[in-house]
Amino acid sequence: MRVGVPFPLKTKSLLITAGILVPLLAALNGAAWFYGFSLPIERLVSEWGISLDVDRSALAAYPSWLGNIALSAAILFIGLVAAGVRASFAAQRIVRLINAVECFEDGHFDIPVQVGRGSIAALEKSLARMGRSLAVMRQFVNKNAVDLARKDHLSPTAESPDVTLAVFRINNYHKLAPLTAPERMNELVNEFLARIVPAITKTGGAVNKTWTIDDFYVLAVWGDSSLTPDLNRDAIAALRSCVLVRSVVKTMNRDTRIRAERAGSVRYPQFNVAMGLDSGEALVGPAGTSERKEYSILGEVVKNAVRSTRIGAKTGRQIVMTERTFNLGGTHFIVKKLPGKNAAYFSLVKPVIGAKHALP
Repeated sequence: MRVGVPFPLKTKSLLITAGILVPLLAALNGAAWFYGFSLPIERLVSEWGISLDVDRSALAAYPSWLGNIALSAAILFIGLVAAGVRASFAAQRIVRLINAVECFEDGHFDIPVQVGRGSIAALEKSLARMGRSLAVMRQFVNKNAVDLARKDHLSPTAESPDVTLAVFRINNYHKLAPLTAPERMNELVNEFLARIVPAITKTGGAVNKTWTIDDFYVLAVWGDSSLTPDLNRDAIAALRSCVLVRSVVKTMNRDTRIRAERAGSVRYPQFNVAMGLDSGEALVGPAGTSERKEYSILGEVVKNAVRSTRIGAKTGRQIVMTERTFNLGGTHFIVKKLPGKNAAYFSLVKPVIGAKHALP
């Protein structure tokens, strides 16, 4: 959003200038009139070579102190013009600062550094440095927390909304890590995140956290920042996201294999990803101390989603959901119920366009 030059700033500058010059010039003119002092206007006019279209005798008929008043008026005019120009220049720089702050609010942190001197220039340079720092910090801040803070809905205490969680687990991370250089493993994980995050955000979800224990986990959530929660909509969106991630991981493994074959390598990492989902109430919000907080999510849904990924890894099913998620959104997909002791879990096969109920 662009704003205009602050008019009150110019008005105040003109009023202050006039408030200083008018009493000062009035006092000087009063003193000149009282003591009979005046400038020799005729001599100044002749020396400067200015031609006047009036009779000099007529000019001499006026009282001598009128010349001082004319000169004072000229000084006042010049002073007001100078004050107006300076105020306009300062106002334009203030406008740039306002626009920079509004760019920060909109999530744009790259602002040009203005060349200049004085306090405003120092403030502009400080804002540019802060913008670069915010651009770096943005990569490490939870997207939902940023959105909630911008909408003034971020509470200092945790809240308990109904959400749908999806946990994406690289099942063979603990096997790949010892066989792959740390730098290369970091590149692969970053590529994995770069590919799956758009599939998550496209369906209205947000990555809440990532962590590594026995394997690498990514936790995404749907519905924690919505002002109009819809459990069925969130569950369907999460399941659709998992279908997209499944396709994305398949494409990533294919690209990795092609790059390795072109480089003449016979060994190349392939990610085996399992996805687990659960729906229900969760504690969402800041967790930590007064010095360091993290936007986190706690509750049984996290445990059940992680458990679903482990069941999927054991049974060879890539997308596994709990019965609660199935009841909310599973009817839009071809779903198979897992047998035996895992009968409370369902495996997603593929979406069904226009289907009312899931197939057995």
